[in-house]
Amino acid sequence: MPLRIFMIYSYVGALFWVSLFVVTGYELGIKWYFIKQSFEAYKIIVYFGVSILLSIVALLFFFRTKKKKP
Repeated sequence: MPLRIFMIYSYVGALFWVSLFVVTGYELGIKWYFIKQSFEAYKIIVYFGVSILLSIVALLFFFRTKKKKP
């Protein structure tokens, strides 16, 4: 891929992501305390889910790298 095309795609993608996060932050910034209180009850469930997901990823990585070694 030519450098010029790559730079155009990169800048357009970066502009999209930055705009998306700025607008999302602006819209949620007004309601942040309400959102925080709403999800406070689910904090333990989220922590448990993330820990299970990370454990699965770690086990998959461990077993896949173990098989590749002779």
